Amino acid sequence: MTIKGGVHTIREGITNQYVMPATILAFLAAIGFVYIGLLSILIAMVALALFLSVSGIEIDTRLLRYRKYKVIAGIKFGKWSPFTTNDSFQLWLSSESGRYMYTTYGTTPAFVAPTNFYNGNKSKSITYDLILVLATGEKHIVNDFFKYSTAKKALSVLESAGCATRDKIIEKLNENNKRSRRL
Repeated sequence: MTIKGGVHTIREGITNQYVMPATILAFLAAIGFVYIGLLSILIAMVALALFLSVSGIEIDTRLLRYRKYKVIAGIKFGKWSPFTTNDSFQLWLSSESGRYMYTTYGTTPAFVAPTNFYNGNKSKSITYDLILVLATGEKHIVNDFFKYSTAKKALSVLESAGCATRDKIIEKLNENNKRSRRL
């Protein structure tokens, strides 16, 4: 985490959010090299920039705003969103399970809901979701982190800005520990 002028930058690193377009561009560059030569090198460079894209979150504690950002080829972008000290932030664990199967009539994998895993490749996605709870009760996902430690840093920065925070993950773990001690 870095702090510059009241803006806390929490970097998640390479999160592979642009893998599909980068892969397609890399494939096109490889095929196009035979036909278009030097233009395919430019396409390959764009694919590499997408593969190496970085993401994270910035929290401005002075102006009370945050943004989820991405950096592609050294250019940082993202939209700032305001919050107030009357708003609160919560940290939740999110888990999605499913599998990808290839259909008999196509080569595109289709996602199948997490019911019966009898065949296919199993997939599980776990994220630590930072949720903004407005004073009106409305909820918004600020960011879905891949690491708990990174999400916890963001929560502590928001707490230092004067916002109420709750770590629902720790609360649930404590509740489960109390329940297991009673047994």
